[in-house]
Amino acid sequence: MGANTNLMKVLFLGLKIFSTGGIEQVCKNWLYALSSLSTRNNSSFHAISLYDTEIDNRYVNSTSIKVCSGNKYKFGIHAIWKAITSDVVIIPHLNLSLFVLIAKFINPKIKVFVQLHGIEAWTNLSGVQEIMLNQADGIFSVSNFTMNNVLERYPHLKSKSSVLSNSLDPLKDYNTDIDAGINFRSSKGISESKKLLITVGRLHNEEAYKGYDKTIEAIHLLNDESIEFHIIGKYDKIEQQRIFDMLLKYDMVGQVKLVGYVNDEDLAKYYHAADLFIMPSKGEGFGLVFIDAMANGLRVIGGNADGSVDAISFSSESALINPDDIEEIKNAIQKLLSENWTAEQKINLSKKCKKKFSPKIFEHNIEKTILWK
Repeated sequence: MGANTNLMKVLFLGLKIFSTGGIEQVCKNWLYALSSLSTRNNSSFHAISLYDTEIDNRYVNSTSIKVCSGNKYKFGIHAIWKAITSDVVIIPHLNLSLFVLIAKFINPKIKVFVQLHGIEAWTNLSGVQEIMLNQADGIFSVSNFTMNNVLERYPHLKSKSSVLSNSLDPLKDYNTDIDAGINFRSSKGISESKKLLITVGRLHNEEAYKGYDKTIEAIHLLNDESIEFHIIGKYDKIEQQRIFDMLLKYDMVGQVKLVGYVNDEDLAKYYHAADLFIMPSKGEGFGLVFIDAMANGLRVIGGNADGSVDAISFSSESALINPDDIEEIKNAIQKLLSENWTAEQKINLSKKCKKKFSPKIFEHNIEKTILWK
């Protein structure tokens, strides 16, 4: 039997996929969904990554993806050639615009879909990036905040703009393991009487928008020594020193801990052990860490001035606050910690979050809005 000439060919291009980070996780979710769809529908799927050196074949079969180890020439040749012979091309970052525009110039029939996340789309775009959005068949923002931000500057893009919400990691086992949380607290020397607040994110002196410094100020105002605040994520020396200086100023050295990087297994234990997740950020396109926390039964506090709203607003148990208002952050912490948060409530929050941000829903939305539009 001959090859099926009606087979839809789908190409996904990425900068870096198999690494830690929000955009990287979204890319992995894309690969998982597209791989699943290609096995059930009349389509073939291929991906090319610029900077990756290794492949996590839990998300995608190694035969369906090519990694270029940072070789831009190699990536460009493969990306343009593969795009020319594809029906649909998906790019999760505007920095890939040039390659796709070249391919679309050669083959104007290609349908191109662009995903926008956050800061990379909120600032002034380059000429090439503007052309890419103008020529795209669809523009998918991860949140209403990002979409509205772009449309304020480019209102003519409204007809092809929509929100494609992120999903939970399809490989993670989200649960509310209370015993694991108790054991983890014990292993870290955190007594039952302590109230543990956590946040997750990279600490970089040029990207200090996550709000952990505001959280430290709010905890200082609470004057409650039973509160511990653990900041989880890699940090640079400049930001480490800035945080340490704050702790010395407020006499809080024993209350706040820079944890550094933790693996997924220990991060899940942190979610189970903590009393609250807090990140009053001003720079989130969406905030995958919020839904990760809630899927593990943990209430969250986030800012109301960015894409965090899309991640949190469904949860009446959590709180959205002005990320610049220390008093409001303090009051939200105080209110949520004063409430009796039961095991049953944890389970209900987890179920609600897993239903809303299900990988299956993400897959279905891709199918109906991109592949068979």
